[in-house]
Amino acid sequence: MYEHLRNSLMLELESHFDSGTLEMILGALDKVSADYSITEKETSLAVVDDEITKIVKLYLASKKLEGASRNTIDNYSGILKIFFSEVRTTPQEISTNEIRLFLANYQMKNGISDRSLDKYRQILNTFFEWCLNEEYITKNPCRNIKEIKHEVEPRHPLTRFQLERVRRACKTPRELAIVDVLYSTGCRVTELINMQISDLDTENNSVEIIGKGKKHNTVYLNTNAQISLNEYMKDRKGDSPYIFTSIRKPYGQLSARSIENFLNMIAIELGYKLTPHILRHTSATLALQNGMSITQVQKMLGHASVNTTQIYAETSQEDVALSHRKYVI
Repeated sequence: MYEHLRNSLMLELESHFDSGTLEMILGALDKVSADYSITEKETSLAVVDDEITKIVKLYLASKKLEGASRNTIDNYSGILKIFFSEVRTTPQEISTNEIRLFLANYQMKNGISDRSLDKYRQILNTFFEWCLNEEYITKNPCRNIKEIKHEVEPRHPLTRFQLERVRRACKTPRELAIVDVLYSTGCRVTELINMQISDLDTENNSVEIIGKGKKHNTVYLNTNAQISLNEYMKDRKGDSPYIFTSIRKPYGQLSARSIENFLNMIAIELGYKLTPHILRHTSATLALQNGMSITQVQKMLGHASVNTTQIYAETSQEDVALSHRKYVI
């Protein structure tokens, strides 16, 4: 039994470590395992695990076919793995109370927020709804679990003054180009890092991007974005097809984390929160304030529903004051 465990571990780790390190790990395992008795897990549980694994794999495959992003699929996979490791029961046998107990215990053990807990509930509900539609179960045990109330943080877009301060705080042509393109297009950070040189249309000052659900969308570059992008491209090194690349060899595709990190450094310097999504929020909010219709903003942001875009149309107190001086006379 131990040899089977050792071989399985070796197969799992050989792609992650060189042979010397792998031998060191296996040697340590040999030494420690001498004090333990290793037995095969219970067969009935193995059958349950096999059935769960099969259903979850099919579910994740269906989400991929629907156009879900790699991050979304990984997130769903992680939550379902945690859930079924705690609730060792097939989807057909899981009760509503078992799901409630799992959510309550998980929050207590890990101290996650109500907002995060409700995301877990949504993922489980979506999975069980799929199981119902595919006739693996006769009812969705998660359907009766109500939304977990949580405080919604107010969205705070940058003012025009704050946006200009961000631009001036950029240290390199690449940083300025990233800020200007994020603001001008209102795109998500994943859409930005996946932009390729071939997606640029210099005649129309536009970029073709692929958004959520693999939907194609055309976004546009304002004057600042055009100028800063041109300046960045002059210094850009390497032959990567992606527009934004790392500054070190082999000059590969820039990561979302790298962008978030440099924006966070600017945020610390300026004293207010700054993320790629805040620049997206700022783009939508200022566009609406300048007179762009909400349906046009919806198209720019790549929202499937105008209800999502409506979030950015919330009237600020400053707007109310200006309108009051103008109309209530």
